[in-house]
Amino acid sequence: MLRGALSLFAGGLMGKLLGVFREGLLAYLYGTSEVAAANRMAQTAVLSPLNLVTTDALSGAFLPHEARLQKDDLAQALALYRIVRGGLTCLGMVFAAASILLGQQFVKFLAPGLDASFVDLTVSMVVAMAVGAPFYLYYNIAGYFAMANADYRISSVRATGQSVGLVIGIVAGYLCGRPSLLAWGFTVAYVLMATWAVARIRSRGYISSGDATGSLFTRETLSTAKPFLKSASVLIWMPLFSQSVIITEKIEASGLGVDAVAAVDYARIISDTGILLLAMPIGLASLPTFAVLAEEEFRARLSALTRPLLALAVLCGSLLYLLARPIVQILFGRGQFGESSVVITSSIVRGLSLGIGALLLSYVLTKALNARGANIQAILSVGIAAVVTIAVRPLSVDAYGAAGLGNAISIGAVFGALTAALLAGIILPLLRGLLVLSPTLAAIFAASAMYPDDNAGAMVASICVAAVWWANVLLNRELREAVMAIACTGKRRRAIKHRYVGRHRKSEVPTHAGEQISRGSL
Repeated sequence: MLRGALSLFAGGLMGKLLGVFREGLLAYLYGTSEVAAANRMAQTAVLSPLNLVTTDALSGAFLPHEARLQKDDLAQALALYRIVRGGLTCLGMVFAAASILLGQQFVKFLAPGLDASFVDLTVSMVVAMAVGAPFYLYYNIAGYFAMANADYRISSVRATGQSVGLVIGIVAGYLCGRPSLLAWGFTVAYVLMATWAVARIRSRGYISSGDATGSLFTRETLSTAKPFLKSASVLIWMPLFSQSVIITEKIEASGLGVDAVAAVDYARIISDTGILLLAMPIGLASLPTFAVLAEEEFRARLSALTRPLLALAVLCGSLLYLLARPIVQILFGRGQFGESSVVITSSIVRGLSLGIGALLLSYVLTKALNARGANIQAILSVGIAAVVTIAVRPLSVDAYGAAGLGNAISIGAVFGALTAALLAGIILPLLRGLLVLSPTLAAIFAASAMYPDDNAGAMVASICVAAVWWANVLLNRELREAVMAIACTGKRRRAIKHRYVGRHRKSEVPTHAGEQISRGSL
């Protein structure tokens, strides 16, 4: 399990770093132009529906059932994989056909405020990406099937392979003057990766040619899928809420113009990277143990986990708020990404930074609830966050313009985190943690109100806030010990990794090991 978690984290980190490079390249060549906005809109139109069945439905429903069947009944395990694989492949082909026939109507629904030339360009990209939908779905199910066989390679290289294909598509589209090639990079990447996944699964002996050709519709095969379908029908509500936020965000952004449509995803990759670097390693290291703890010990450990996470999140959120403009300039501010693009993107980043702590806590707390089998409570917290975000976004955009897109996400995340903490029984420890951090919060408020809006002023304000935070941590014994424990845990994990000598060892797969932070864009 440790080796798998490390492999998935390393693969996800490499993919995220390559994704930052990809976004920088897109910003350099296209900025927040119509081409960049059309690319974002096409990604949402294709990936938001597909992610309904490739996130929690597979990681939380298929993977645990498949892993248990691999130990108890190999024939049923293969039957479950085959029927889910066949269903997803058919779903991908239906989706591709529907996108070709109805793509223009869907794009007009997503972008009601934009002109016909933008709609036509977006539709061409939607069609190109939709052709890759069956391969995208197949590759995802193949990755989870391989994980059930203690093979994490397919899932760990997904983000990297996807980004390589998109980078090639961006370069080819720019050099050839054909923007639709940006989308074809996605499709070509998944065609090649799906082909490789088939070859790897066959070469490792996870499935033979005889296993692959039997009927999918025997009574035994269909009965094997019932537990998976029951779990998936519950877990699908979580991605349904999150993708609803993404879709409505694109609709709202289109009313502000193509700059806002493109800028919101540039801003998101910055905030998502922070969540990946903080929440995922902590989650992978801690959450698998929550399923077997007694209730009292579970709450005690979860409370202890939230203290350092909250402290780190407050620091990262405050620095991201103060340094939003310099960070955007460093990552994207060149080529076609001019001053207006920097201004609108940094304003959205500031809005998102206000809720970084809540986003991190929501991620960890909902996964902790899932580990306890409290899926309904996890869905409730995600649903409240989504409903609040969608409800306040129009008011926020009216008051703050593009910055309101980020503000709405942060407000919804706060409500979601508080709900998750209440349902997990740690709301009082969470509030005490905020009280302990009150000196840092006061420093953040003062710095944000007083610092001049330039890079030098932002740097000075950030240093002051970081100094107050460090003093806050050192002077509080519980907080100091909790933060130091995270650093020591990281050192222990690296030492264990070096001592680990087993190869292809059959181990129980962590329920959320393969889960990625899924968005409507790449």
